[in-house]
Amino acid sequence: MAERIVVKISDGSKLNSALKIWKQKSKYIVNELKQRKEFQKPSAQRREQLSKAIRKEKFIREGE
Repeated sequence: MAERIVVKISDGSKLNSALKIWKQKSKYIVNELKQRKEFQKPSAQRREQLSKAIRKEKFIREGE
């Protein structure tokens, strides 16, 4: 069963900032659940991270 995402709001904080934090946490949890759906070897994880980094760097360099 999924855990609840709790965001504590202090008296002076705004609702928009709390929603932003909640969205970030929920996005992290969804991504983690997708990754844990099936086992991935550590070497495959490193290969995937490397390919993402290369793709990101290429995109950034094209924008310059």
